[in-house]
Amino acid sequence: ATGLTGETVLQGNELFLAPGQVLRMAVVTLVVIVLVRLFYKELLVSSFDSALAVSLGINATAIHLGIMSALSIVVVSSFDAVGAILVIAMLILPGATAHLLTQRLSVILWLTVAYALLSSVLGVHLARWIDCNIAAAMVVAGAALFVLAWIFSPIDGPIAKWRARNASVDQ
Repeated sequence: ATGLTGETVLQGNELFLAPGQVLRMAVVTLVVIVLVRLFYKELLVSSFDSALAVSLGINATAIHLGIMSALSIVVVSSFDAVGAILVIAMLILPGATAHLLTQRLSVILWLTVAYALLSSVLGVHLARWIDCNIAAAMVVAGAALFVLAWIFSPIDGPIAKWRARNASVDQ
């Protein structure tokens, strides 16, 4: 095997072992997925009604500190792997976009995953097409998806508001 700037190339194959940052992010991703699956009900209750969580015997403060700790770990490990622009955009855009489309938390979680995958793929293709920074292109693709979600949002979008205004005028 030959070492090549953080990547290992196996002779005779085009098999690349990912750089350390990608492996670290894969481990962080798996840990976060496991934690969300294990504590979904507690997260749901304590995020929206901490008084109810306390009455059910859930320590809302501990859940909050756990969420903030997980977020800190994700952010710190992401900065090295993808850079500040993509980290900040991917903290805000997926959840905001999904919330425009639905109000159910379980659907929002799945939509954020779909959004992240779609903006990543579109961003890579955009970057190759116009020969620019991949992270910046992913942010631009994500912003475009956000604008589309806002326009077609069933509750907050301009089309929905226009329809509601016209329906009230017609009655």
